[in-house]
Amino acid sequence: MKAKILTIIILFVCGIASAQKVKIKKGTVYIDKQEYLTIDNEFGNETILTLDGAEILILKVYSFDKPNPARNNTHNPNRYKYPATVKEYYYVISFLDFELEYETDLSKKKLFLAFYKYNLLDELNRVNEDNAKRIGQKISKNISGERPIIIYRTN
Repeated sequence: MKAKILTIIILFVCGIASAQKVKIKKGTVYIDKQEYLTIDNEFGNETILTLDGAEILILKVYSFDKPNPARNNTHNPNRYKYPATVKEYYYVISFLDFELEYETDLSKKKLFLAFYKYNLLDELNRVNEDNAKRIGQKISKNISGERPIIIYRTN
């Protein structure tokens, strides 16, 4: 029994130790303390560039209000303490070198980690179109098509 618990703990610690660390600081994306991409904020969007300065994609952030699940839970006696709606954010990713666009609700850090993990950039710091499509298949969601329509009534 002790051996099983010890094995589980060792596997858990190894999993945490091997996870990649993503940090975004002053417009630079670091993965495991190595520079990976840069971010340029302009016109309300974020342009993602390679370390060479080549623009590769644009991140557009959108938001919408959706009904708050805590408020709609009829079993929650304190449900009226919560706001009626919560703000949901998502990104639209548009590649500049070829026609590919998809939506995702991943955080920026998880998005950049997916780019790194699935080799978005090749050895020459160019976007690999096949890998970009593969990433899109894995992380894309039809968020704009599934947004709830909220009707406000004034009575």
